[in-house]
Amino acid sequence: MQPAADTDVERKGTVFDVTGNKAYGPEGSYKVFAGKDASRALAQSSLKPEECRPEWDDLSDEHKKVLNDWYTYFSKRYNIKGKVEGATNM
Repeated sequence: MQPAADTDVERKGTVFDVTGNKAYGPEGSYKVFAGKDASRALAQSSLKPEECRPEWDDLSDEHKKVLNDWYTYFSKRYNIKGKVEGATNM
């Protein structure tokens, strides 16, 4: 058996290692987020691939709170692999 490939999800310029969570794998319900900055999609509770993009500063205060809640959740649950160089929405 081959080892699982690393899976990363980015939030607000931070890259989280979600490798151990099958939900982000090829057959998982959150596969749309894997390897992308999913900030906007998470803020809007969207699973649409076109919403997986880093721009979130134009969102409503309510959506920004949702994104911050997700960021806190990921920070407590997953290891940080790094930061995206040049990310402006942190």
